[in-house]
Formats: sequence, C-alpha cells, structure tokens
Amino acid sequence: MDAETVEKAIAGQDAVISALGPTRPPVPHMMETSAKNIVAGMRKHGVRRLVSTTGAGVRQPEDQPKFIDHFIGFLLNLLAKDVVLDSAANVKVIRESDLDWTVVRYPRLMDGEHKGKYQVGYVSKSSGTQLSRADGADFVLKELTELKWLKKLPVASY
Repeated sequence: MDAETVEKAIAGQDAVISALGPTRPPVPHMMETSAKNIVAGMRKHGVRRLVSTTGAGVRQPEDQPKFIDHFIGFLLNLLAKDVVLDSAANVKVIRESDLDWTVVRYPRLMDGEHKGKYQVGYVSKSSGTQLSRADGADFVLKELTELKWLKKLPVASY
C-alpha cells in the first residue's frame, strides 16, 4: 500500500477500518508496511479511531488456547510462518500507536449469512474456530462506535 494513496484516502474521514489480509503470492512485510502507512496517515489528518483485523493465530497474553488452537497455530507456523510474522508486526505497529485502536482477530472466515450470534473474547475453551464474513463485518462495524474493546485484541467466533 502506497503511503501517499493511503494518506489521501484517510483525508476527511472520521475513522479507518483496515481489513487487509495476506495475498497470494505473499508480498513480504505488506501488512506491517500498510499499518505504518495507515497510522501515519491517521496522525497527519487527526483521525483517531482505527479498527483493524488479523488472524486469531496472532496470540495474546490473555489467550488460553485449547488443543485445536495449538494445533492450528502449529500448522500456521509450519505452512505460513511469514504471514504469521507479518500479521504480528502489523499488530505491533498499531499497538504502539497513540490511536484509539481495536484489532479484531478472526478464526477461519467462511462464506455465510449474517446470524448476529457470535461470541467475542479471547482464545479459550469457549472460542470457536470459524466465523462468517458477514458476522465478522457486523462486529467490526459495532466496535467502531461502541468502543467496548478499545486498545484490545478480541477474537470473534462461533
């Protein structure tokens, strides 16, 4: 993501939603670079609210992963280590900013209808391994204004 293009897109906005994900083939450091450009553009234009998304494989100290979460994490680190590292670097840039941020972590996103019945918390015995894209978008839009997870990294799942 070109810094100038990002900065122009942010001009005049009240908030930013970033739903970037890895590309195929992978672009090295794409997520980290994008986060740096977004944060810089937001600072320049005085935009404070950022809701970003990443994978549930980006672990947090509050997480209490169950066996399947450890297994999925193992597979991700084995098969897509660069993506996991870039996603973690993306989160680090956002976390270290002075913005009013929330990073929503998703498990495997699926096509499907908006049910509006998902859970939000940390990786635990009760968190699931999938979520519809529609419900993922629903949570991002709610969190944009509700600020229930300000400066936190919740997981939304079924």
